Amino acid sequence: MRIFDISLLGWLHTLACIVALPTGLALLAMPKGTPRHRRLGRWYLISMVIGSVTALGLFAPIQGIAPGFNRFHGMAVITLIALGVAYVGARRQAKAPWAYAHPAGMIVSYYMLIGALINEAFSRADLLQVYQGSRVLGLAQAANMALFFALLIAVMAKVGVKRARLRAA
Repeated sequence: MRIFDISLLGWLHTLACIVALPTGLALLAMPKGTPRHRRLGRWYLISMVIGSVTALGLFAPIQGIAPGFNRFHGMAVITLIALGVAYVGARRQAKAPWAYAHPAGMIVSYYMLIGALINEAFSRADLLQVYQGSRVLGLAQAANMALFFALLIAVMAKVGVKRARLRAA
């Protein structure tokens, strides 16, 4: 396991992501709209913003990728946009588009976090480094994408049903 070549900024990034992983999972599983959900949501938002912003300052050499701003930095920017949409949507859920935007933004941000975790595991864990250059990393990312796409569809359907019931009442 390669952990001794991580900078101070890298450790801050890692710590923020370690906080975001269980917090995001708890948010997906728990009842929505409760004070606990809002409190954990703030923890998740702060840790994800810290993780994404610090990612913009990390420039470790990656085989096959030119030094400087690369696709991983682009994904951090996309994550920040998803978090912004989720945050704004959380405050405006009474209106239809925002009722869908909040959970969609949260799911996309968590998907990006898990995707980054998969990439880090394949680049740092000795057990998984043997699969670099093979299709295993791509298959892991494809499985992640399929899982989160199914989750996104299920949550959007649930929001739609809830909104239909509210309109009917």
